[in-house]
Amino acid sequence: PEVLERGIEMRGRAGLRVLYTLPNDATVTFGASVTGGNPAPTLTLALEMLNSQGVFVEVARQSFGVVPVGENRSFTATFTPALLQSFLGFVGNHVVRGRMTLANTIGSIDVLSNQAPFTVNQPPAPSLLPIVNPDFELAGLSGWSPFSTGLSTVFADNLNPRGGLLSMGVSILDGASAFGNQFVGSRNNIYARVYFRLNLWTPVQHHCPIFELMSDELDLVVVGFTGGRNLHIWYRAGGVNFIGLQSSYVIPFNQWLCIELSRTRDVLTGSISVLVNGVQVLSLTNLDTGDFPVNRILLGNNGRVMNSGQASYNIDDVAASETGPVGC
Repeated sequence: PEVLERGIEMRGRAGLRVLYTLPNDATVTFGASVTGGNPAPTLTLALEMLNSQGVFVEVARQSFGVVPVGENRSFTATFTPALLQSFLGFVGNHVVRGRMTLANTIGSIDVLSNQAPFTVNQPPAPSLLPIVNPDFELAGLSGWSPFSTGLSTVFADNLNPRGGLLSMGVSILDGASAFGNQFVGSRNNIYARVYFRLNLWTPVQHHCPIFELMSDELDLVVVGFTGGRNLHIWYRAGGVNFIGLQSSYVIPFNQWLCIELSRTRDVLTGSISVLVNGVQVLSLTNLDTGDFPVNRILLGNNGRVMNSGQASYNIDDVAASETGPVGC
């Protein structure tokens, strides 16, 4: 490690250690030992990656505040595999380094750590759950236990297939229930994907469901949209059902979208995430999702979120995994 000093004001030492490789249990830990000066300096640690143009680019940073005069402290900043992999976006060999910045009213110094090789491995393909008739091609809605009430209906639609001959059509009037669903076993973690196309939406109560993860008859996470077609979720956490969260993403008409929903189960570190066409639009972490596992996927409207309004949309090519994202 390099050591730099500026007079007697402040001094620091930085070292970098890379443990394992992405994406399995990988952690890059960057630690610094700092001796406070007068005026006392603040400490910031940053992780930098060498990009394809041969330039080190910052991918994560953590600030630690003021180091008191005469005190020697050690800090560790851990940067997660998900963050690093989302930044890199490709597999291969890379170089990583750490940068420590000390700053006070007199000035600042940067201390660069040693450089270390870093390998991003190809993530293993997820193990898919057995879903009956996921693309509706073989037998319409067979396997999905279709249910309709009032003037709402769920049906096998040959007018708006995504690629084959059929998709699931959902037509909702006055918020009446229309859905298909099937059990997927008891899953603590689940990553579900559906393709979705919105054809018509006349908002009255300003929300409409698309699909959801359930535990028997209990709604755990519902993906839908608002009156302005902003993608929206309702979720259960810490025993409280239907906490709402709206994204800035606006769902277009007459366009197939790949929507991915994940839910991990834990009383402290549970998470919920929604991606559209591979881009994250909603993310929640450190939730209490420990009450119930997921055992059912429902497509359409079960009547507990939407009270009125008129909607028409299609769903196709459903997939789910317990081991990782399915992808688009």
